[in-house]
Amino acid sequence: MRRHLRAALTGLLATPAGVAAAELAAAITDPATGPAVAVGSALIDAAPTPVKEFAVRTFGTADKPLLLTGIAVGIAVAAATIGVLAARRRRYGLVGAALFSLIGAVAAVTRPTGSAADVVPSLLGGLVTAAVLLTFLRRRATTVDPDGGGPSVGRPPRLLDRRAFLGTAALVSAGAAAVGGTAIAVRRVRGGAAAESRAALRLPAPSDPAPALPPGQAPGFVTANTDFYRVDTALTVPRVDVDGWRLRIHGMVERPMTLSFKDLLDRPLIERHVTLNCVSNEVGGPYVGTARWLGVPLAPLLREAGIRPGADQVVARAVDGMTIGTPVTTVLDTRDVMLCVGMNGEPLPLEHGFPVRMLTPGLYGYAGACKWLT
Repeated sequence: MRRHLRAALTGLLATPAGVAAAELAAAITDPATGPAVAVGSALIDAAPTPVKEFAVRTFGTADKPLLLTGIAVGIAVAAATIGVLAARRRRYGLVGAALFSLIGAVAAVTRPTGSAADVVPSLLGGLVTAAVLLTFLRRRATTVDPDGGGPSVGRPPRLLDRRAFLGTAALVSAGAAAVGGTAIAVRRVRGGAAAESRAALRLPAPSDPAPALPPGQAPGFVTANTDFYRVDTALTVPRVDVDGWRLRIHGMVERPMTLSFKDLLDRPLIERHVTLNCVSNEVGGPYVGTARWLGVPLAPLLREAGIRPGADQVVARAVDGMTIGTPVTTVLDTRDVMLCVGMNGEPLPLEHGFPVRMLTPGLYGYAGACKWLT
């Protein structure tokens, strides 16, 4: 019993150490390629729409923390299993670590914005997991059939004795905590650049301001930014610096365009009060809000690019890979489809798509869902 418990603890120490190393590598390159976020995002993508709507209705904004908690529990169960297998045969544990790493790598590389380099964090995590497993396990000599001529029989590896196990466990725990803490610090530094660029941003006045609200409008009709609902598919909020942001208009157009954030602000801006209602919101539910949005009309941009005959959908793609299709006729009609840069008199909050999100008034369900456009 003690051997099995120590074996399970071996996996529970080795696997988190590997995950910490993978998350540090992801924090340095791209936070979305970390195994936890990549696997969670893949699960969200694979879930049928009714399941997603049920999760939003039932758990509200706690749906993603619950998903991440479930992933953490799954990692713990897999880690203990890997430790028990490794205590039987070291190669079993190494195969388990390799499979664990492979799942994260496949989830990262198959994301809509994935590339071959996105496998690096998960593969590094697998190597660290394997190395820590081998640190806790010692190879035993093989036994030979006493009758002679029989094949050598491998014996289970020897676990460290209690004192050595506790000492090694303390070192591994401290190392994993240090690496994990460094990953968190790196993420904060990277995210700080986006927050700083937002704080320094001053939006120009609209050339076409929003009409005044009718007299006697009930207080609270316009929802404060801090109270505005947020329901989306992103497990982590993308943090984009305005200096690196670009908008590409390409595909079935005569004149492809690439605009910087400054290019966008140099164009005439419109301002409108628009109410958004989540597709998962029930009557009387909390996922509805009205804000005063500032942005660039999308229709003139498409006309400048020159829409080719036969083009019937505008596909907006976010930096996290999410895509939303909007009929071209909807964009070109009079409903003020815009690329929003402001919300209630200030730059978009990071949680609501800074620096730019697409807003399509009157389109049910995903009216404001496509954020972080590139």
